[in-house]
Amino acid sequence: MTMLLKVSNLKQRYGNVYALNDVTFTISEGEIIAILGPSGCGKSTLLQQIAGMQQPFMGEIEMDEVVFATNQYQLASEKRKVNMVFQDYALWPHMTVFENIAFGLKRKKLSKKEIRDRVEELATLMKLDGLLERLPAHLSGGQQQRVGIARALATKPRLLLMDEPLSNLDVKLRIEMRHELSFLLRKLNISVLYVTHDTDEAFAIADRMMILKDGQIEQFDTPRNVFEAPASPWVAQLLGYINGLQGEVAPAIEGKVSLLAKVHSQFVSGNQIGDIEQGDVEIFFHPEEVKLYAEKPNVDPELNLLMGQVHHVVYEGLRWRVFVKVTEGLIVTAHYDTPIDSNTDVWMTFPTNRTFLYRSTYI
Repeated sequence: MTMLLKVSNLKQRYGNVYALNDVTFTISEGEIIAILGPSGCGKSTLLQQIAGMQQPFMGEIEMDEVVFATNQYQLASEKRKVNMVFQDYALWPHMTVFENIAFGLKRKKLSKKEIRDRVEELATLMKLDGLLERLPAHLSGGQQQRVGIARALATKPRLLLMDEPLSNLDVKLRIEMRHELSFLLRKLNISVLYVTHDTDEAFAIADRMMILKDGQIEQFDTPRNVFEAPASPWVAQLLGYINGLQGEVAPAIEGKVSLLAKVHSQFVSGNQIGDIEQGDVEIFFHPEEVKLYAEKPNVDPELNLLMGQVHHVVYEGLRWRVFVKVTEGLIVTAHYDTPIDSNTDVWMTFPTNRTFLYRSTYI
């Protein structure tokens, strides 16, 4: 694929704090990149740099092999073939849907017929037929967001920036729009940088996921590779591997996956992430992959087996969330289809190949 955007050693500083710190990556034409991370990690700052709303403190931004931003030079936003969709829609309240979508086309001085044809094409694509004469105040949240996306697409940008575009929608509509966008953006074959703090949204949208932490790229890979091999404990927890144990490296046992660790008197095996030879380790696995048993089951080497005691139970509608105490201070979260009493002894299994072991940060 042809490279579209190249970001090199990008830094942005506010006082003594770096919102972006040496960010480097490339994206290809037609690629959809989800930028995932918590508030304050640098997601929106990165989009603003690329859009031309901010000038880099250091580094370089290049698109189509043309440099358009350094700390010495800044190409005007309107001269970049980049458009942005905001989380608050940012529609002109006094303009109709038609006028909002046509805004950029009029600035390009297209003919009335060209503008009408393009707006009607996008209205059909975005399911806005019959709404072109309405004002934004008379639209639902989902319809307003569709108008914002149509307006951004109208001038046929080379790159579309989307800054948490679904965050203001209710849960049901957000899920519907997530899947609509996934289909639409691929149909248009447009390059997209899509900022979100919602992991499910990132998985639904992205060809690749960029995970930011404190202004730096923590991991940048396909959704599957990121989920199946989180680069750090922080990434693992961000992706839902919230079950965390501390242990120490133990001698290997034949049939185990990669590394064996001792958690008090019990053993856990899993995939070694990074350089670990000996000492303390952190162990992470996903609640969805934990199965509970009232009696000790027979297990093969592909499953870990832990014993614990039910500490607390929460009903969640379709199932119960069960908190199991493995040792004092170490709690494992699992799900169960029927009620279970506190203080009940239980056995837990979870797959070794989806258990990740990292060098301990508590050393």
